[in-house]
Amino acid sequence: MDDPAGCVDRVSRGHRAAAAEDGLSNHRYEPDELGGQLAAAPGCRFSRGRLHLHGHRPQARQSQHPLSRAGHELRLGGAAISVLPGRGRLHGALDRRAPGARRHWAGREIVAGSAPLVSIVTPAYNGAEFLSECIESVLRQTYENWEYVLVNNCSTDNTLAIAESYAGKDTRIRVHNNAQFRQAVENQNHALRLMSAASTYCKVVHADDVLFPRCLEEMVAVAEAYPTVGIVGAYRLSGTTVDLDGLALHEVCVSGREICRRSLLEGFHVFGSPTSLLIRADLIRERERFYDESHLWADTEVCYDLLRSSDFGFVHQVLTYSRRHARALSATSKRADSYTIAEFHLLSRFGREFLTPEEYEHRLNFLLDHYYKFVVRSALRRREPAFWRVQREGLQAVGLQLRTSRVLKAAAAMAVGQLARPFKSLAALMRVQQRA
Repeated sequence: MDDPAGCVDRVSRGHRAAAAEDGLSNHRYEPDELGGQLAAAPGCRFSRGRLHLHGHRPQARQSQHPLSRAGHELRLGGAAISVLPGRGRLHGALDRRAPGARRHWAGREIVAGSAPLVSIVTPAYNGAEFLSECIESVLRQTYENWEYVLVNNCSTDNTLAIAESYAGKDTRIRVHNNAQFRQAVENQNHALRLMSAASTYCKVVHADDVLFPRCLEEMVAVAEAYPTVGIVGAYRLSGTTVDLDGLALHEVCVSGREICRRSLLEGFHVFGSPTSLLIRADLIRERERFYDESHLWADTEVCYDLLRSSDFGFVHQVLTYSRRHARALSATSKRADSYTIAEFHLLSRFGREFLTPEEYEHRLNFLLDHYYKFVVRSALRRREPAFWRVQREGLQAVGLQLRTSRVLKAAAAMAVGQLARPFKSLAALMRVQQRA
């Protein structure tokens, strides 16, 4: 798929490099074979899926090696390998401007220069149970040019002591202790303001989550290869389930507007939680409050907002782990109460921008049908008054209201499968009518 953003297909160790036409069209290169050709250049060595530059010190590599200047090209058949600056790693890419090069790909790392700084941010409130594991996962990153800001939000457990113990061992870690307690989303905004002015990328990591060792390296590689990318995602291990799998394997860099359109229209999910994403730091600095503090789906909403004018990068590897435990599940349950409300909100705010009028109406009716079935099921479960308040207020915020006629329609549709329990269904209908 030739994509207008100028994206390229990554070539990872163990994957075959797709050959460009004109000289490479009838041959598929294994990494070692491809590396052998690249390593034929003076001062190159290919080992374990990586192309290394020979030199006495990293500083010498940047100034002396023939591949150290951005714009240098090697030839493979009729195609050109351009060296892109990676500030610590230069990434080989097949230049689409070269004659016959119709497919782009990015190679493994060519070591040179200094890597872009990544600010990792963890807001923590009473997170002592899992905080050490979270911090250790950052320390195990194969990518080393990072700072780590731990923000203690007036915790009453051992969170601060744990954070300070790690800060005392590694100068890249610093601890900020809030003078007063902040609500969750407000504290996330506060934490983001503490990242270094020198950082190129930002990575939020929740205190009960984990990064797998190559997380930063793989995400930064995609972001560096594609300057139009504002957000980078990847597969996630959520509890015991791998998710965020909506993109095809060849989709490494996708138009941000296309991602928004598909997310609204198809309901597929690639954003996950803040832990799942790497964000270009300047996009955060441009906003006074990065997350909207008025609702729980601010982390998803901001992705739509950013992708209006930037592209979405994706690494087809599992790079993060989101823990499922008692407190996390309660938060998930709380959020699930307003999940469809969030979909209404996102559709209301962004739908007319990314969808045709017909697509918008079709999606709205689809969501309404599912929402009213959810309402009937909630009535059967005898949900508490606070739940119904959230529903009414959420619908009003997007210009909708809980309509008895739609409830009856949904109940009738569901009754086909509920014929064995007619009286329970009737009682549920009466409860909904009383609350609507």
